[in-house]
Amino acid sequence: MESILVLEDDDDLRDIVSVLLVEQAYSVVAAGSATEALDKARQQSFHLILSDVRMAGSMDGVAVIEQVQRLQPHIRSIVMTGYADLDVPIRAARIRADDYLLKPFETQSLLSAVRAVLEKETPFRGLFSRLADVSSEVAQKARRWIFDSHLSKLNQIRELCFKRFYLLIRSGRRPAGDIYPSFCRLERLELEYFKANQPQQWNQLAEKYLALEESLLGPVAEKEQSSTLTWAEFKQLFDKIQRGQLESCHLEQSILLLHDPEARKRDVESYSTYHWLWSEPRKERDPFEGLKVEQYVLQQLRSADNPRARLYDAVIPGQTEKGDVVLCLPVDEESGRFLHQELQTGRWSVFNQSQGHYFLVYPGEALSLARRVPPEGFPPARAWAVLKPVFKQVYLHHQQGRCCGSFSLSDIEIIANQPQLYRFDTKAFRKAALDIREGRIWGCVQTAPEAAYQAEPTLLSDQFVLGQILYQMLVGQSAQEVSALYLMGLGSAEAESTWSKIAPRLGVLAPVIYRLCQSDPTKRYPDLRQAAVALDHSLACLKSK
Repeated sequence: MESILVLEDDDDLRDIVSVLLVEQAYSVVAAGSATEALDKARQQSFHLILSDVRMAGSMDGVAVIEQVQRLQPHIRSIVMTGYADLDVPIRAARIRADDYLLKPFETQSLLSAVRAVLEKETPFRGLFSRLADVSSEVAQKARRWIFDSHLSKLNQIRELCFKRFYLLIRSGRRPAGDIYPSFCRLERLELEYFKANQPQQWNQLAEKYLALEESLLGPVAEKEQSSTLTWAEFKQLFDKIQRGQLESCHLEQSILLLHDPEARKRDVESYSTYHWLWSEPRKERDPFEGLKVEQYVLQQLRSADNPRARLYDAVIPGQTEKGDVVLCLPVDEESGRFLHQELQTGRWSVFNQSQGHYFLVYPGEALSLARRVPPEGFPPARAWAVLKPVFKQVYLHHQQGRCCGSFSLSDIEIIANQPQLYRFDTKAFRKAALDIREGRIWGCVQTAPEAAYQAEPTLLSDQFVLGQILYQMLVGQSAQEVSALYLMGLGSAEAESTWSKIAPRLGVLAPVIYRLCQSDPTKRYPDLRQAAVALDHSLACLKSK
């Protein structure tokens, strides 16, 4: 259950927001002043701080977020304000807040913003880290590129640049006409980014992204236009972001999908995201809100409104803690091209065809282990106690000759305080292997690295995945800080260098995780039972000291 610190000096609004979030199964701590919020942050770690800007005293909400970030570097943040201070969005962008809500806001806008900031692995949020044209020697290039520190640094800077664009648009403090010239510059940078394949080019691009990001906080850029990104297209994108129909991760894919028709056809996620970003919104009334699809009832439209792809929140009447979503696609040749591929991934839980449309239900994270990990991570003994039953479940699969090679925290549900791995098949691994073979490098931390050179997982592949999950449980939200270098496994010089920084945070379990996460499967444990014994032994030694 994610923990949220709510800072709001209006007693009524603070109570309303707190109750609303508690009803959505979040853990909420409320504060009515800057001093109280800082005291709470010293006592407890949080996943998110939701802060008003103006309040009594010498410190406003943006300054509080900045102070809390120093105490908890992993924390995410959303700024709320009802005032037209021109410097607030600039300051919020400088501290890299995750979102910006203008008062008065609707209940659904708040919930959507909180959900978007906290969710990480749910479908249709843009799971890739970088696409590249690697028509030969795919496995070697995949490893070299993912481990390359120059590319890792560039990707981090690029992501922050998009995040700042997104925040400034969400704040509404600068009109679309002021932001359009800078976005045209961003378009040119993106086109360079997808062609670059050398460290020198990556370093130069990193400097350009930094310069562009800094320019966003200064005077309005000189008027600039693009021959491939019209004002009308940008204005439509701008309006969708302001309405909360798009998220920062969607914006990060926008220019690639605008320019590359093949990228739009890659899979159902890219196809849907392209239409949410760039297609004209549907004019007629929503035909499916309230529709029943098997046991699910479609509710709020979560995505941008488009007839080619719609994503809905969905509920099972009588069940309040699921958070599932339903993707709706028209039954035609275009959608059919992606459907078979998507059905092979195993991400969906229900498939239905009716009303001239395909409906795919994707399970939410409300019951998943992903929502149970504290922001600072579990202590080693607690992490192993939670994950040990999953090790046993996977070992039983291995006894029957079954393996998976690709699953995540979100695939482990906590039901009656017992963890249960509910998806265990080879579909996701096979898809990752196919993506890499066809020149698509995916940042899938939950897939074993041998997907870069073999089409099927082995029993040893699941060791890597479980090692990654245990690592994420131990370090919490800060796992994202090093995932770009760590995700393809240990063995290269750069991965080993990163490991030396990570290992002290993993305590007594570090040596076992080190072996589980080797990029070379032969260097892992002979079987999962021996890995479990090693974990038990490490914690037993800790207790005996």
